[in-house]
Amino acid sequence: MCRKDLAAYPMVRVAMLGNDGEEIFTERRSAIAVVLMSGFTTEDAIFSVGEALCNPHDVFNKALGRKIAIARAIHGDNEGAIQYRLEDIERMVQYEGLDDPMSDATAPLSGAPMPYGIVNRIKMLIPRPEE
Repeated sequence: MCRKDLAAYPMVRVAMLGNDGEEIFTERRSAIAVVLMSGFTTEDAIFSVGEALCNPHDVFNKALGRKIAIARAIHGDNEGAIQYRLEDIERMVQYEGLDDPMSDATAPLSGAPMPYGIVNRIKMLIPRPEE
């Protein structure tokens, strides 16, 4: 069964930041899931972004990561989730070292900016009025 309220982005490689803001040189994989929490228009839509971050000593399991990220996104206000309005997600920023602009909205655990591809999928979660 395919969920209509979900945009998922598995296997994102992220460089972690330490508590002091210094980059930790280990790459970790994460799964990001986004659900529409409330609203039915581009002006009032609120999205919850959930993330599952793989331990560097574990083998990444895409299905399990997606399941954890979805659960965190659905339950909203927790350590592994954050809420955004559409305008926050759509705002693009040029990050140093990246060729393409990325969303100003970041994943809750890794702090990685969301790629533009998922931004387009998120827009599709807003119901379209029937004509």
